Amino acid sequence: MTAVPMEAESFSESGDPNSLPSSPNCSQKKEEPEDANKQVLKDAEFIGFKAKALEFKEKGNEYFKNGDKSGAVEEYLKGLEILEECSRETGIGNCSDDTCDIDETVSNEIMCKIEYKELFISLQLNLAMSYIKLEQWDDAVNISSKALEIECENVKALYRRGVALARLKRYDASAKDLTKLLSIEPNNREAKRELALVQKEIIAKRSAEKKALGGALRKGKGLYSDVEEERRRKKEREAAEHANKKRRHAEANEKRSRDGMVPITFDEWLKEEDEKKKNQEEEAKKQKEAEAKYREEQRRLRKKQKEDVEIIDDEDLSDCRGYKVLPDGRKTSYFTRETDAQTVDLLKKANQGPKKIDGNDQQTLHRSVSSGSAWNAAGTTFEERSQTKWVDDRLRHHLGTARCDFPTTNHICVTNVKKLSGEASIAVSRGKSRYIFDYVGKLEWEAVLDGDSYKGSINLPELSSTITDGRYEQQIKIKNSSAPSSPALQAALPKFQDAVNAAICNFVSEYQQRILR
Repeated sequence: MTAVPMEAESFSESGDPNSLPSSPNCSQKKEEPEDANKQVLKDAEFIGFKAKALEFKEKGNEYFKNGDKSGAVEEYLKGLEILEECSRETGIGNCSDDTCDIDETVSNEIMCKIEYKELFISLQLNLAMSYIKLEQWDDAVNISSKALEIECENVKALYRRGVALARLKRYDASAKDLTKLLSIEPNNREAKRELALVQKEIIAKRSAEKKALGGALRKGKGLYSDVEEERRRKKEREAAEHANKKRRHAEANEKRSRDGMVPITFDEWLKEEDEKKKNQEEEAKKQKEAEAKYREEQRRLRKKQKEDVEIIDDEDLSDCRGYKVLPDGRKTSYFTRETDAQTVDLLKKANQGPKKIDGNDQQTLHRSVSSGSAWNAAGTTFEERSQTKWVDDRLRHHLGTARCDFPTTNHICVTNVKKLSGEASIAVSRGKSRYIFDYVGKLEWEAVLDGDSYKGSINLPELSSTITDGRYEQQIKIKNSSAPSSPALQAALPKFQDAVNAAICNFVSEYQQRILR
């Protein structure tokens, strides 16, 4: 993948205008000194709110990694409350001016709003994942929907809402989200897998409905019973949608009460929601126009800088300050790197001349360590390199070492890695590395317990970097027909599964130490 400098990503991460926060506060006139001071204070206040929200996000991530999903939910909610307070205090998301001059101040405001939006959506997505792990499907659907209101083509929000809808058996809505996701990322393996399961459920549901209709016809219920059933379902959907609006209306009034405002009626709230949606669309359009104008201004400035470069011929150097004449008569820049004889003598006397570095010398040169290539040691430029070949070899090796030994000669171990396929890569961005892999596998195992021999296999449907708790799904099959009744084997298999998980975790640890070359 071609490396892209970070500066070029300022406005390219989301192509949808509805995904951007509201346009920044700005006016057609350039700011007076007093306004500039206010803007500086406003930026400082935003940085403070952002730091608090990031702190809650990091705490939530720690809880999530340690298995405490409820604790993670509490921290993510606190982070979102901080950002909502930030919006009220600093006015982010509440700009109503029509036009903006693209100058340095406006650029800062746009960047603040983009950072606000990214952090807000990140907290919502983490909260949705926590709800999914807690099997709070309705909450996962609601928070993912809020994220999609801000960024309607966010892949993670579409996936997590699709998963939650599927668990609620709302298969048609789930398929709609997952299909939209795949139109954005056609190669998303997890979405393909989930959509296949959802489509299977839809087919089974329709088959059951056809059978029910056939039975109804045989029992003389009439040809139009399915029409009545569809009407009933439509009423249920409308009632559910109305109940959802009522719930949101109640939440809005609770918030107004906390802020010392008078509650409003349901009809007034509906009117406000319609106006808010219309304003968001208008502000998104203005934001897109402002960013386009800013990019055009930057492009024009870069072009002007190139045109301002003046080529000076050697004939003109005699009248230019900052140029000097070398001993051989050549005219060159004052900062020429050629060293004259007098300077060489001074360096020798001071023992500060250039020295050849001996490979056995104790003094060695170091560069900052990151997972980037040598040219990207600091990790400041986005870079992604395929690691599929290396991961195939090392993951196969680690899986082959999975083994459990018991007293005497009893044991159970992997005899063959029969299947292993997938993709892997390392992505470096903003000084951080992401070790990505997505594999499926099948292992063959053999057990010797109390003189009896058993054989079987383990399917590994998801070996993925998205699994952070070290618990990978394993589907065990036993070849011996009488083996499932063996107490010794039933006691040994859970320990063997732990050994397989440990082997995968050992691979992950080795993978995360890998550095691009």
